Formats: sequence, C-alpha cells, structure tokens
Amino acid sequence: MILYILLSGVPPFYAETEKQIFQAVLKGHVDFKSNPWPRISSNAKDLIMKCLVPAPKRSTAADLLSHPWFGEADDKPLEVRLSTNARRCLRQYATGREWCKS
Repeated sequence: MILYILLSGVPPFYAETEKQIFQAVLKGHVDFKSNPWPRISSNAKDLIMKCLVPAPKRSTAADLLSHPWFGEADDKPLEVRLSTNARRCLRQYATGREWCKS
C-alpha cells in the first residue's frame, strides 16, 4: 500500500466507512486507469499487485526486492511531478485529516 500511495498520492482502497474499506480490500480491485497510472510503468503496477496479494500466497520480501521495477532506475535523479490532487491529499494526510477520494 505504501508504494501505491507514494506513486499516486492516494490509498488503493477508499470508502466512506471502515466496513466499506474492508470490503474493498477483500475485493482487491485496484484502479490503474485513472491519473497518474497511465504514466506509471507496467513494472511498477505489477510490483504493486504482487504486494497486495493476500497471505499466504504473497511473495516474500526478498522476492519482491528482486522485482525488475527496482532495476529500472538509473543513477540520475528523477524529476517527480505530483498531480495537484496528489499534493492536496498528501497535505491533508500530513495534517491529520482523512485521505482524499481518488
């Protein structure tokens, strides 16, 4: 979930109530169609999906760390531009307010 949040600025599962959030988690549907996901690599999306697999089928941390996505980066610093919505949601979270809807 943390990787999803770092890349998009919002949590992968959102609902109005805690019960609805748990239901969304159980369904396991992750939206990779809305912004910023069209610009995110397929390797990043694959890694996120592997991280969200329920135990005991989930990959080990060692397996996940050997995922090709970690090899995509080079030594050059990246220019990261967060969407306005992602910045707003991260600011809300940092000030202790609830997460934004994506």
